[in-house]
Amino acid sequence: MYAIGLVVGLRLPERALLAADCVAPLAGAASPVTLRTSPVATSAARGALRPGESLPLVASLPGWYQTRLNGATVFVAKRSTTISTCAPTTATPGEAKYELHAIDVGTGLSVLVRGADFAVLYDAGSNDDLARGDDNRTIAYLNTLQPPLQRLDHVLLSHPHRDHVELLPDVVTRLQPSEVWNSGAFNNICGYRNFLLAVAALPSVKYHTATADSDSQEDVDWGRRSVTKTLNPNRPSC
Repeated sequence: MYAIGLVVGLRLPERALLAADCVAPLAGAASPVTLRTSPVATSAARGALRPGESLPLVASLPGWYQTRLNGATVFVAKRSTTISTCAPTTATPGEAKYELHAIDVGTGLSVLVRGADFAVLYDAGSNDDLARGDDNRTIAYLNTLQPPLQRLDHVLLSHPHRDHVELLPDVVTRLQPSEVWNSGAFNNICGYRNFLLAVAALPSVKYHTATADSDSQEDVDWGRRSVTKTLNPNRPSC
């Protein structure tokens, strides 16, 4: 399977940061640690802290550390984490490089924006290619990146047409984004149904739509039964 993309490098001013205390998973941990919206084990999940990653320590509470993820306050259980010194960044003002990858998916759209500490995917769909797994054109391209892409911070779906969503289910399942942003429009096609089911299968994903947000009182119920019911049982399986 071939993988083609156009890469554009952007350089923007970089702010210097200093070393400080960070929260990280316990040494030897094999699984991600769930980040929560409040210091309560039953509160909503808001992303995950994976082995080898760290987040800045904001405060220490009984049983919990307060930290921040993408500007939002989150909490992580002390029993699963430890405090370490954050890796210092250069104190010399310079330039940060951001890459824009326009991925060849045939008749469709898939764009990756990647910086030193973040990765965002905007759409992944095709009218020409319904391949799955490693033959999925977006997956095939992402597999060629160096250094390897380990995770996505955000996945954005502009609208649920095949040429924008068809390749997203594999991406969500493999790279387990911290947050997924959806327009809220609905289209009862296989690609979009599989996309919703892929998100529903990952309880650590923070899901947003223009009509309901998992921080609001209009919580999106991601139980598999409720999602399956929403996706019209009269339609044939994908």
